[in-house]
Amino acid sequence: MKKVWLLIIGAALVAASLSACAGSDEDRSSSSVSDGLQHLESNLNENVKVSRSALGVPTYEVTTPVEIRYGTGGNQYVEWFQTTNERVISDLNQRLKEKGYAELKILNEKNPGIYSYDGSTWTLSFNNTRGIDETLVYEMELNLAVPDSETAKIKGFYVAALIDMFNPGQRDLITETLGIYQNKSERASKTMHMVCGNTKYTLKTGEGDTADRLIIAPVYTEKTSGDSAKPAQPE
Repeated sequence: MKKVWLLIIGAALVAASLSACAGSDEDRSSSSVSDGLQHLESNLNENVKVSRSALGVPTYEVTTPVEIRYGTGGNQYVEWFQTTNERVISDLNQRLKEKGYAELKILNEKNPGIYSYDGSTWTLSFNNTRGIDETLVYEMELNLAVPDSETAKIKGFYVAALIDMFNPGQRDLITETLGIYQNKSERASKTMHMVCGNTKYTLKTGEGDTADRLIIAPVYTEKTSGDSAKPAQPE
């Protein structure tokens, strides 16, 4: 009985030790992320402010007036850009054509909201799960997978072109603040948001072989978008 009791105590001590080590590792990881955020925040552009969620996810916001190309609308359920998927793709493809890159085309006719640059992998998708009018832009997601140097150039141009389309003149500020062109290890957080006018850019850093993603979504406020509560005719 005494041996059994000693074994129970020993097991409890080992478990407590492992728990303490795990907690220590989590503290170090949390501290590392916090240090990264503080370093980034200390070098922020003077026209950008930052706030953090309860989980430490940063949201950067441009505090000065910016040019916005597409207005936004919204209701209590969803927000949208006052433009269409077709118009955004047309504008982007025109820029790609001028640069000598292949145009984006629908990957599968059964799902017209997903586009590809090579005909086999998804590149840009329009997400419309709660929309009132499926032709309007509610959210866009850009696949930042870069299997080779040539694709890296193309994807880099996609990022630049899309930002220029939604917020002309803000490309450098947005890409540098979010660290879009940096290595994954150099970013302060795996998820980061940046609000520029009526547009929110979210950079999600993938782990391992999972590709990074850039998500572009509308931010509807009466201050920047008027008081429309229903979809308006796109420009």
